[in-house]
Amino acid sequence: SGPFALPILGNLHQLGKLPHHILTDFHKVYGPIYRLFFGDIYTVVVSDPSLIKQICIDNADLIGNNRPVTPIFKHVQGGRGLSTSNFEQWHKNRNILNNAMKRSSTKKIYDLLGHQANELVKSMKKFSTSGEPFEIHLYAHRYSLATMFKYLFDENIDYNEDISKSKVAEFNTLFVNIIKDLSTGNLGDFINILSPFYYWYLSLTEKNVNLIKDFLRTKYDNHLSTIDFENPRDFLDILIKEYGTKKDTKESIVSVCFDLFLAGSDTVAITMEWFTLRMCNNKDIQEKAYNELKNVAGDRNYLKLSDRASTPFFNAVIKETLRSSPVSAFGLPKYSIQDINIGDHFIPKHSQILINYRGLSYNENYFENPKEFNPLRFLNKNNDAYMPFSIGERSCAGTTLASDELYLALSNILLNFEISSIDGKIIDDSEIFGLTLKPNPFKVSLKSKY
Repeated sequence: SGPFALPILGNLHQLGKLPHHILTDFHKVYGPIYRLFFGDIYTVVVSDPSLIKQICIDNADLIGNNRPVTPIFKHVQGGRGLSTSNFEQWHKNRNILNNAMKRSSTKKIYDLLGHQANELVKSMKKFSTSGEPFEIHLYAHRYSLATMFKYLFDENIDYNEDISKSKVAEFNTLFVNIIKDLSTGNLGDFINILSPFYYWYLSLTEKNVNLIKDFLRTKYDNHLSTIDFENPRDFLDILIKEYGTKKDTKESIVSVCFDLFLAGSDTVAITMEWFTLRMCNNKDIQEKAYNELKNVAGDRNYLKLSDRASTPFFNAVIKETLRSSPVSAFGLPKYSIQDINIGDHFIPKHSQILINYRGLSYNENYFENPKEFNPLRFLNKNNDAYMPFSIGERSCAGTTLASDELYLALSNILLNFEISSIDGKIIDDSEIFGLTLKPNPFKVSLKSKY
């Protein structure tokens, strides 16, 4: 069952500016799984952990591991990379990426993250000293982008340059535009008669993708000409070694790096923004988490990854941030390659499937008082409905790295600063919808603890 669909548009006219709220409301009427039409595309929306498991794990090859081949996906990645590739190409990319990650030096990564967290804290201390309001947006993106630069290319980003005129600001603008283009709801992706006009429109907007991919191609060429296969310098060297040097592998490597670059930096940065907002709006939780961190750090003014096992409440705060503010409402859509039954529900061949992660996070059947920010719900408890990085083979490939980045950045921010709103009032926590869910721009006041 599902809502009545109009000819041509289907249900697109009902989605509005916050479609994740509308689709969540539909669950209250039609249940945990329902159908609607995105233009010509038969779409199934799911918000139930057992059904999601059946889709992403039990029937992964028939649904969970597949992507619809939409014009925007063709335009951005051309069937390569991790995010939008299918079948043999995706399995090949995922296996190579897993092998490459296993070959990465764990100690080198830990040292890298510790350095980046320290640089972030130093940047923030300038604001606590001057009393100037602090907007975390670009600083969070610099932290995550600097980590990716060092991890992928063994290059540093200059923390001393003017951030508003920096490489970080330039890349952030490109990422914002690309993610806007990828956002759910482009009519040309769903209405066939608009395809010719949509491809023309995409040709006008491909500049953002090309700028990043040309940058990555240059990095590839430079690495290939200087690589020592016995002593890889960074993750790009490892990828080149794993893929080999045949001519047709270059674009595959560039596409994989594009996915890591885009998803790896945006996921971490947006979570850092939401964490800062939640701490401002929940000062009692901020104080309790700080006391735990301070007790573990002792005389140190920094936390290490090895401290994580000793900070269960703070770990729960991060989990609650990811639950209350999931980075993506739906993730990328999945696609059925044949007729299939999921539970008692029939899903026809060639259906688009959306996993409503945001709706799941606010479902009272799985999270009591979901609008309340309450880390205690995760303290010494597991919840099958908690899926911040999806589940199954097609879950986030960089989950471990992202989790480590978040722990080091957020623990050291909270250890070193008291975070408050500028006027003492609650900060607006409404979302800006896109491929990712972002907070509206906000500034905070920082008071140094040291």
